[in-house]
Amino acid sequence: MTQTITMTPKEVSRYGIIQRLLKKEINGTEVAKQIGVTVRQIRNLKAKVKQYGVKGIVHGNRGKLGNRRITSEKVEIIERIVKQRYPDFGPTLAAEKLGEEHGIKIAQRR
Repeated sequence: MTQTITMTPKEVSRYGIIQRLLKKEINGTEVAKQIGVTVRQIRNLKAKVKQYGVKGIVHGNRGKLGNRRITSEKVEIIERIVKQRYPDFGPTLAAEKLGEEHGIKIAQRR
């Protein structure tokens, strides 16, 4: 079974540089300067690429849901309340009213 791995251009570039490091064409210090990270991080990346291949470059949490997300049940409740009681409110005022009137706290982006 073939698995598709989505990578950013930055990750593709890093993988190519780590491959050169593994072939001993360049050393870890040079790689660290090229990528802009520490030599220690390069050693860790090199170990991950050796162990996992191209997957070692991609962040381990990619594609996973955030642990601070609002549950779908809470989103439904919030949407229902806002549509019924505060349809003409902007997001900031609606969030304030939800906190004051309904005890629902929502983090506001700044």
